[in-house]
Amino acid sequence: MIPKTVLSVFSGLIVGAGLLASLCSAQSRVAARPLRLVPEPKEVQLHEGASFRVGSRTVILVDREHQSEDRIAAETLAEEIAVQAGLNLSIVGANQAPRREAKAIVLARLEDRGLREFLESKGIKIDDSIGDQGYVLYADKSHLIVAAHTGQGVFYGVQTLRQLLRPEDKSLVCPAVAIRDWPSMPWRGMQDDVSRGPIPTMEFMKKQIRILASYKINLFGLYMEHVFDFASQPLMAPKEAALTPEEIKTLVEYAKKFHVTVLPEQQAFGHLHHMLKYEIYSDVAERPHGHVLTPTKEQSYDIIKSFYAELVPLFPGPFLHIGADETSELGRGQTVDRVKEVGVGRVYLEHLQKVSQILEPYHKQLMFWGDIAVKYPQLLGILPKDVIAVPWEYDAKPSFDSIIKPYRDAQANIDNFKDAYDWTFYRNNDSSFRDALNSLDQAHEALAKLGIREDTDDLFWADPFTAEGAKLMQRLSPAARDIRLGAEHTLEALYRNRSKARVNSDTLGDMEVAAWRFDTLGMKIQFTEEINKFYWDAFQNQTDEDRVGGDLEEITAINARLEDLRDSTTRVREMYRKAWLQEDRPYWLDNVLVRYDNLAREFQAKIVAVRQARRQYYATKALAPPEELGFYLEP
Repeated sequence: MIPKTVLSVFSGLIVGAGLLASLCSAQSRVAARPLRLVPEPKEVQLHEGASFRVGSRTVILVDREHQSEDRIAAETLAEEIAVQAGLNLSIVGANQAPRREAKAIVLARLEDRGLREFLESKGIKIDDSIGDQGYVLYADKSHLIVAAHTGQGVFYGVQTLRQLLRPEDKSLVCPAVAIRDWPSMPWRGMQDDVSRGPIPTMEFMKKQIRILASYKINLFGLYMEHVFDFASQPLMAPKEAALTPEEIKTLVEYAKKFHVTVLPEQQAFGHLHHMLKYEIYSDVAERPHGHVLTPTKEQSYDIIKSFYAELVPLFPGPFLHIGADETSELGRGQTVDRVKEVGVGRVYLEHLQKVSQILEPYHKQLMFWGDIAVKYPQLLGILPKDVIAVPWEYDAKPSFDSIIKPYRDAQANIDNFKDAYDWTFYRNNDSSFRDALNSLDQAHEALAKLGIREDTDDLFWADPFTAEGAKLMQRLSPAARDIRLGAEHTLEALYRNRSKARVNSDTLGDMEVAAWRFDTLGMKIQFTEEINKFYWDAFQNQTDEDRVGGDLEEITAINARLEDLRDSTTRVREMYRKAWLQEDRPYWLDNVLVRYDNLAREFQAKIVAVRQARRQYYATKALAPPEELGFYLEP
């Protein structure tokens, strides 16, 4: 089974990069590159004249009629100004949007006729293209205005303004600029898989929503298999960590304030092993204790009804994702006869049709993963016309240009995005963190040259003292130096520049864990070869006691290679533990930490074995054969 979100250091355990890389940037008709904005507005006009200066006497004016709706927008702006300049601005309600008020940042509606005329007099076109999510932003020496038709538009305009403000002489300045902006797509989303171990804390999910909203992302998908605390299926979720109805209500309401819709994705076909592993569900499992809910039993649909009866009312958004991917067990269990009769494609699609009928009373637009249905185009007419099939790829590929290019050509400029990364995510004026990420990516590039583009996480756990593991380390050897240099350059950059991150600095810890993990991997590759070399040299020169002693000291001593591998592993373990608990509930953490413990024990056991071999040598003048100790790489 392929997870939709892989929480692996090697595949990108970097929150800042992971969130920003999902954004859909809109290319400006007038180059906005010097402004470093993400996503790039549709239209940007820089004009001559002095900048608007935000000082201690500046206030944030909000249309009193919309003061409640625009409060969050105003507060995010006030927080930005406080973080960047230490200024605590007041948020003030106004009966109408003033055009001539000095030292005021105005958040207003375009329905204000006087405001609209003022903006049009400045050459800003007000038309239907702005829509419900668009906005206009105007700044000169005396005016700083964000205006839109809706609160959502005002909020998005404020997020652009936050990126425009730059520190200068203990205050902030906004360049003289006119911006018109609206989204290319009405829905812009990100999915978080919360069912593969880490279940986020409420505080971390709220933080995700705030960050997503600040880049105009308005859909937050929660991928769920067994993590919701269903009253109707009380064994399904881990009680100590499950998402409760009360938590979902709180999260949905919180997201709404930031104009983010929470999208539930609850599997109703495959990926249900954590339910079906229990014996009470044996009658509805396609195969005993398997992964797929059989469509042959009416009881299966009773369970599905119970799922959504509890879940759907908690999510007022227009969409519902029912999963339905990777149902490879179909035709291999209870459906074997039905599949022989009509084929697996029809059995699969008839199930989706029945689930769709069950969900009709909720009036949601259904989404499902398209990996199975796409194989049976001649049968797709079985499905309702308004369901949304979501395509996805199973494996890593050298390039995804073919599916990204149409969107990139219409919306994004990757060079502008990279140039803007440090400022828009960390409020850092140089490229320190972009460069650190590029250095970290050096490990992936080095592995890709060896044909390794996936399953890189497995490399970290590989035992180098088996015949198979030794061959793997030998294969990876050409990449080891680049892996370590990239990781160590990243760490140097992070430690030297951490203070430059004025916002989102906590994400740098994830980058640090990733870099140390890569460095430990590179060390393991290098040290495996060196340990083998020293032991084989000792074995082939057993008559030279000094040489044998020196070789074995290189392998294990107070400061030697096996000790380094053990120490690095336990150190990364502790970093990983702390990083996990900053974001996730304790549930499942021990299942990851035990892998670090096992790897450290392997190194410790090898220390003991080599020291025993050394004692044996001094007693008998004979060393154990290298293969007996797991040293298979003869120089």
